[in-house]
Amino acid sequence: MEIAAEAVEVVGAHSTLLAPTSMRVSSGELLVVTGEPNSGHTALALALSGRLRPARGSVRIDGRADPKALRRAVAVVDAPEITEPEPSVPVRTVVAEGLSLAGRRAGRAAVRSWLAAHELAEHTSTRMENLPAAERTRLLIDLACA
Repeated sequence: MEIAAEAVEVVGAHSTLLAPTSMRVSSGELLVVTGEPNSGHTALALALSGRLRPARGSVRIDGRADPKALRRAVAVVDAPEITEPEPSVPVRTVVAEGLSLAGRRAGRAAVRSWLAAHELAEHTSTRMENLPAAERTRLLIDLACA
């Protein structure tokens, strides 16, 4: 599998979130993308995974512009101190965002159901900073797999 981005640019409501960026990575390779704080790391990850449509440029998987295939093939995993959830956010909010990024239903009932299915229902209102480490890690991995 190869993912290629050509001059991908993401524009937000008030400004550019990601300046035109190009890169290419194939299965088995590791690509590290760096940039200044607020230079669009999250926007790039979302565009490369087919979860955010670029304003300009293209993202292709194996030569095809196919956001659905990208969403099936690429997981976005929160990185400590970069894209991790804010400590004060309740677990239910993190789950809703994760389900939404996965293209799944993310309303209250869907979040409750997902938490119950993953044996985390008791933590619905728990702040992320208070979620025990093992549960936090499992939650974030399960969301990435979704």
